[in-house]
Amino acid sequence: MNRTRALRHLYLLSWSLHRRSVATYLALTCADILATGAFAVALRVLVQSALDGHLPPALYATAAAALSWTVTVVGASARANVVNLLSEAVALELIGTFLQRASDGHVPLRAALLESGGRLPALSSPGPVPANRAALVDRLTRQLERDGVGRLQLTEPLDDAAFRALGAAFGRPTPETDPSVSDFVTDDVILNLVSAEPATPDPARQPFAAGALTLHSEGSGRPVSGQPRYIILMCCEPGPGKGAQTVLVPMAAVAESLTPRVRQILAATRYRNAPGVPHVLRHVDGRPVLSFRDFGSDTLEWECSDDSVTGAEVDDALRSLLTALYAAEHAVGVEWERGTLVVIDNTRHFHGRTAGARFEPGSRRHLKRLRVTAS
Repeated sequence: MNRTRALRHLYLLSWSLHRRSVATYLALTCADILATGAFAVALRVLVQSALDGHLPPALYATAAAALSWTVTVVGASARANVVNLLSEAVALELIGTFLQRASDGHVPLRAALLESGGRLPALSSPGPVPANRAALVDRLTRQLERDGVGRLQLTEPLDDAAFRALGAAFGRPTPETDPSVSDFVTDDVILNLVSAEPATPDPARQPFAAGALTLHSEGSGRPVSGQPRYIILMCCEPGPGKGAQTVLVPMAAVAESLTPRVRQILAATRYRNAPGVPHVLRHVDGRPVLSFRDFGSDTLEWECSDDSVTGAEVDDALRSLLTALYAAEHAVGVEWERGTLVVIDNTRHFHGRTAGARFEPGSRRHLKRLRVTAS
């Protein structure tokens, strides 16, 4: 049986199963398949169609079972080939690749939020600076418990030793091990976010460049144990003019705006080729936590363990998430001054940056960052 014939069988199979009639498929094709002995070709086409997202895994499993049944009268050798193919495919998850389209709803929303030059409502200003570190940590802790973010205005930025000690009060500061950022690392755990380059579409270089930084949760491509609980930012130099705002978007508001079906799909979807990475949506202590980054124009390879969905539905769910992420009604911005210190709960807020950071020789924005894993 040639490929065209196999595809015809696959079409008949899909049409029949859509009407819940395996018998229809068997009546139409059984004699032809048995006459040619080429059921393995049809099965491989079926497997590939499942991988490409054209058939949901549940429909694939039923179709594969039907094909397997048709060869039971052929002989042990042929049955063994089909069994091997089936066992190879049973463990497969639905996989796919997401790539944004210019027509996607989140694209203009992202531009309006991050690149329009407008100012977001500012994160509430703090009271007087606490007299000592214990009082400082206590105030930040109470703010984090209430709002998922804490903010203080110090008279002067902390030195590296004091900044690291502050981070240690919230957990374990995480070493910066990425070779591509080594030139910006001090004291092993402090990353100096300096706008030392022109704007770039490369997500890895965006923290060090002028221009916008797309919204994300920190470490979304790592296992939960490797994702920081807190991001601590401190301003050493705010840059020229009003400068860029750090954008904060609450995860609870994003999740609440999604439909139950989209939440179901995201709870079964995660990055592909990232061992141990959590699903995009999970729940911690009864609240939604999202592990996700807007990859902009780059591709996002995903896998989904929900056998009730198609690849197109997963892509649509990711588009819905991005649209909700850039809806501006819940976004706030951090206005940076020298000595401003902000602690972000990475399980409660997405963060990013507007395009207010300008690249001007001799005048640059400089924040220090700590990533802290909860003890």
